[in-house]
Amino acid sequence: MIIMKKINKDRNRVFTILIMLLLTVFPFVGTHAQSPTYFCDIRNESFLTPKIFEFDLYLTQTGSTPLELAGLNTGIKLNAGFVNGGTIVPSLISGSDLNASQVPANIAYDAPSNCIKLAPRKPPRDYVTGLTSGTVISNTAGTKVCRIRLTNSADFGTEPVNYTWSMNLMPYHTVVSAFVPGSGPYVNTIITNAASHSESDNLTLFLEGLYLDGTGNRVAQEATGPHFFGPVADQITVKLAQATAPHTVLYTATNVNLYKNGKCSFSIPGSLSGSYYIIVNHRNSLETWSAAPVDFSGSAASYNFSTSSAQAYGNNMKALGSIFAIFAGDVTQDGSLGVLDMTAVDNKSKLFATGYLPEDINGDGSVGALDMLFVDNNSKNFVAIKKP
Repeated sequence: MIIMKKINKDRNRVFTILIMLLLTVFPFVGTHAQSPTYFCDIRNESFLTPKIFEFDLYLTQTGSTPLELAGLNTGIKLNAGFVNGGTIVPSLISGSDLNASQVPANIAYDAPSNCIKLAPRKPPRDYVTGLTSGTVISNTAGTKVCRIRLTNSADFGTEPVNYTWSMNLMPYHTVVSAFVPGSGPYVNTIITNAASHSESDNLTLFLEGLYLDGTGNRVAQEATGPHFFGPVADQITVKLAQATAPHTVLYTATNVNLYKNGKCSFSIPGSLSGSYYIIVNHRNSLETWSAAPVDFSGSAASYNFSTSSAQAYGNNMKALGSIFAIFAGDVTQDGSLGVLDMTAVDNKSKLFATGYLPEDINGDGSVGALDMLFVDNNSKNFVAIKKP
């Protein structure tokens, strides 16, 4: 009996050791805490020249579970009209917020699919202790993964970037993984979710102050020349507001490049898949709302403010020949055009001010009588914001 008890005890000990080994080798067998969630997006798009374009790649923790990054690789497919038939050479610019061991080091471009391929780094784990040292992703402003530069052999086209994320093996997989608590050392777990990646949507609009009849939006000037390069005329802010009262703003995209041809693309979270009012803000134009909520449930939404005054809430658009433009002159951004805006323009005019200024309504690089015309004409018509 004593011998049998000892054998059973030894068997139990061996069985326990085997289970522990299995949990270490195959960690997904164990019970994990709730996996973290995230938002991955592209920000700060900028043309350095007509042939050089840059943007930032960001990760932001969402939800309440901390996100310790284990690995990341991305496939970002570009609009062919943006590439414009050129040969793209990608490169990485310094300035990542990731821990040094996780800063991306290898990038490539697949020309047939117009896909940027950002390679992963080895997960930051001490394989003796099992301890991890991944970047803890910010849950507020987000964590900058890297800045990517694209150098084109041709000028970039007049179509916006309109990127999409490659979620399939070909041309290149987008994968996000995190270290999550498991049985023993943290487990490297794939948390990729297509809806957690930004969606590139489209707008078409013209600004009264910058509009040149039959040509499109003028490129906003500084004192010494263009403030923007490539196809960009100026930048706007795009917001999405709830369809029902009190119409809370759910998302804001800033520094959105507005092209000379009136086109622009802006990024929103893929999780925003309902119907929302589109709100457009510009440094010296009147805040303008879409006529009705726009459906964002598809893969990419589009909205054109320029075809009719009825495209804006309350028909609040300016007719300029065959197109309709957003009213110019709200320098103070208080939602109406009047004496405060005229005073701001008048004061800068007296100083012979030049540069990229809100008071320079027509964007020619200086403040003067031409800018006063916009405020004077629109204020006498009591132009003001109209919204639900």
